[in-house]
Amino acid sequence: MKLRINPAWRQRLPLMMLELLILAGIALRFFKLDHESLNYDELANIWVSRLPVSQLISQGIAAGHPPAFNLVAHFWPLPAGSEVWARAPSAFFGALIIPLAYLAGKEVRSRWAGLWAAALTAFCPLMIWYSRDASSYGWLMFASLLSFYFLARSSRRGGWVNWALYTLCTLLVIFTFFLAFILVLAGLAAYPFLRDRRRSRARIWAVSHALLAGALAVFFLLTRSATSGRSGFTIPSMIHLMQGIINWPVAFVRGYANESIGSGVQGANVSYREAIIFSAAVAVILISLFAVKLLRNLFLGRDNVAVGIYVFILVAAPVAVQLAAPGASFASRYYAWAAPAFALLLAMLVTSVPGRFAFLGGIPLLAAMLFYSGTEIKVRRNEDWRAAMSVIASNKQASDEILCFPEVHCVVAAAFYQPGLTSIHGGNIESYGADMSDRTWGGWSGSYAFKPFSGAAVEDKIRRDLAGKGRVWLIIGDGTLGNYPGSPLISGIMARNWKQAGNWDLPPLDVGLFVRS
Repeated sequence: MKLRINPAWRQRLPLMMLELLILAGIALRFFKLDHESLNYDELANIWVSRLPVSQLISQGIAAGHPPAFNLVAHFWPLPAGSEVWARAPSAFFGALIIPLAYLAGKEVRSRWAGLWAAALTAFCPLMIWYSRDASSYGWLMFASLLSFYFLARSSRRGGWVNWALYTLCTLLVIFTFFLAFILVLAGLAAYPFLRDRRRSRARIWAVSHALLAGALAVFFLLTRSATSGRSGFTIPSMIHLMQGIINWPVAFVRGYANESIGSGVQGANVSYREAIIFSAAVAVILISLFAVKLLRNLFLGRDNVAVGIYVFILVAAPVAVQLAAPGASFASRYYAWAAPAFALLLAMLVTSVPGRFAFLGGIPLLAAMLFYSGTEIKVRRNEDWRAAMSVIASNKQASDEILCFPEVHCVVAAAFYQPGLTSIHGGNIESYGADMSDRTWGGWSGSYAFKPFSGAAVEDKIRRDLAGKGRVWLIIGDGTLGNYPGSPLISGIMARNWKQAGNWDLPPLDVGLFVRS
């Protein structure tokens, strides 16, 4: 006996499902946005966004981050210390990705492909994590998928308006992410497979990409100092490259739910053993698909090939560029911008097979992603600047000084959590000693620079900075995270000149109060 569905309900069902997915995605992105403190990347991004527009652009470029998102965030009202308001723009753009994924899937394949793409997007822990982050990655994911949507629409339908919208959206990506040229290359590679020769005109395509090439040239001129210094590949970097590519599907499905504060979100999160197991599982799946004669539908369809090439370039090229320098590491956050396109690819693969295979593979996948998403929301992984600033503000006297390593992190944290804490000294810990300056850090551009001090010179510098001060707050790392190394050198200097009157352990930060001995 077959289940009969009213034709009107059959038409309405996809939209009802999309509405439910959007609501679920909004809940996962906005629930307890202030669960943990802002991390340094978020604080630095907010610090740049709050600057006057004339300074915002130069500071953003000097820090290696094109200013498009900072310009958007600049006009967002931000009460001091409000983590929810700081993260709300990213969560908003992260939620917009869900209906956009539906439109992209519908444009390239069908409504059901769009629904699968929306579902994968709504529950993807990687996209949820960066949608709950007060940085440019929620905006970047949205703008990147919007660029692909108009690429597909323009390639199939043609027209000056469509290509103009594609160009505009791609420009938003170019001036948001310093690796955005990869998005343009991915679009060039996918275009021949997306193109409908009856409607798409090569002249309009050429004009669009001429404008994008000019924008890229301007971008490279503006950011050449911040993005230079890369050199050739090495054998170790190639090994990391392959591991990074294999790690991508795992990061997409699992996110960083199993990583605590000590691991951060850097590098590959699969071992070589896991990579071998994953490769074997993929081989078994491919053999199974071959047995049911589905390889042709999966890998020879023009739309699947187009999106597959596009995704592969977005995933592999950033890893390759970052690892081009010997000793460089790849930040897993660079996966984020490829996540919406990868969700679209998975949706198209699912809808390329018979329905029973789709549900046997797709539903468990969505369930696993939802489980990891719920788990990840509860994980505490950021450094606790909220608590550190609160401790100092609650106990600080008017004449107290703050000594911080790294100083930059303290300045941007104080600017957000405790704008009144301005008397900050310190620098960066290096193997030879410390990089310090004669005045408080004030930005990434301009003549301001740290100077290296080693041995007794570090102690002399600290004593000069703190001359006449009876109470000093020391903020230093405990070595848990790479950005926050411990320093016996600094601890020894403080012990010789001051007496410790209080200590607060806030991993990866150590906050201590010292008084003159």
